[in-house]
Amino acid sequence: MAVRRLSPQEAGKILAEYVISGRLIVGVGSELRCDDGFGPYLARIVRAVAETLGFNVNIVDAGNAPELYTDVMRRHGDVLIVDAVEVPGRYPPGTVILAEVSSAEKQPLLISTHSMNLPVIMRVCSLEKVSILGIVPRCLSYEIGLSREVAENLMRIVRSFIEYLRKRMYK
Repeated sequence: MAVRRLSPQEAGKILAEYVISGRLIVGVGSELRCDDGFGPYLARIVRAVAETLGFNVNIVDAGNAPELYTDVMRRHGDVLIVDAVEVPGRYPPGTVILAEVSSAEKQPLLISTHSMNLPVIMRVCSLEKVSILGIVPRCLSYEIGLSREVAENLMRIVRSFIEYLRKRMYK
């Protein structure tokens, strides 16, 4: 699995490219567990902005149960999962990462912050590859709201996303 650190600007551009091309974005996580809410928050913001700007979007807020959306993932084939992920010992909280997970891998190096079993979902959906746009969490306790590091980078990602979409619209 290839894991690389991204700037929030790069993450915003990736999200915009998925929206523009009509590919599927799946937000995963629980807003009741602090930074685990990153995926749902970002998915809903991206959907609202893109729809306001006139884009038809393929964005799902899967919450804690992405396995319930396997039919949608199977139909789209190219999936970007947005989630809080732990990369053991490698990056500080708030770090944005992009991971490419192939179906040949038995256990990815990323640890999801909930019970999602990515290799099983990939097999069920017949997906060869899944991309994960993740953020390293500071807090996973039961509290509402994001930590400062995660919230700041979420806002940077959103600003970059909007900027990139506007540039593409007015080319």
